[in-house]
Formats: sequence, structure tokens, C-alpha cells
Amino acid sequence: MNKTLNPTIGGAFDEIGESSLKARGLDIRYQQVLNHYLDTITDLINIIDQKVQLMEVVSSQLEKLTWIETTSNNDTLQKVSSILHISRGMLSGFKNDLKAMEEGKIDQDCPSTVSKFRNEIELLEENIVDTEMIFFELRTDSDFNDLDKQISNF
Repeated sequence: MNKTLNPTIGGAFDEIGESSLKARGLDIRYQQVLNHYLDTITDLINIIDQKVQLMEVVSSQLEKLTWIETTSNNDTLQKVSSILHISRGMLSGFKNDLKAMEEGKIDQDCPSTVSKFRNEIELLEENIVDTEMIFFELRTDSDFNDLDKQISNF
């Protein structure tokens, strides 16, 4: 009777013992992979936050430009045109980043960070449009300039 049970019990014991050792080995590897994944997410969030800060700087500078009282001479318009060109290039890169984040489902891992990034892109785009409108449309509009002078006199 012992001979019949021993091979089955022994076999089960060996298989379970071996599986337990493999599970411990996988637990160590699992923890390493999980730590790497979490480190990568943290690095990604830090990079996105840095890009948000850059967009905030550019948006702020563009907004300030719209309030500067200046004549729209050729030199000014060339500089503003260059600023807008650079800003549009940055905006395009940020939009590509957002598209990649959406395709990679990054917003599932860090939704508030991606949302903040998306909102800052929208704000940057608005500031680019506003700056372009003010320097290349409104400041060349005589009615607008007359109204602006009247408001300034108050």
C-alpha cells in the first residue's frame, strides 16, 4: 500500500515544491519589473510636468506681448512672426506628444497629468492665435487703433 501512494505523493510533493521555488523566483522578477514600470511612469510624469512648465512660460510671454504698446513696424512684426513660428513649432511637438500619450493609453496611468498637459496645449494655442490676431490683424486695423487710443485716454 505504501508503494502505491509514495510515487503519487512524492510526485505531487516534488511538483509542488518545484512550483513553489519557481513562484518565488517569479515574485522577485515581478517586483523588479513592477518597480521599473513605476519608475518609468514617474519619469514620464516628470517629463510631462516639465513640458507643461515650458508651455506656461511661452503662453505667459505671448500674453504679455499682446499688452505691450508698440507700433507695428517691420522689425517688430518680423520678431513677432519669428516668435509665433517658434511657438507653433513647439505646439506641434506638444500635440504629437499628446497623440502618442492617447495612443499609448498613458492617461490610464496618470490621468490628471495628461489632462493638465491637454489643457495647457489648448491655452498655448489660444495665446498663439490671440498674439497673431493682435499684431497682424487688429493693430493694422485703423478702427481698432482709434478705439484703443480712446480707451487709453480715459
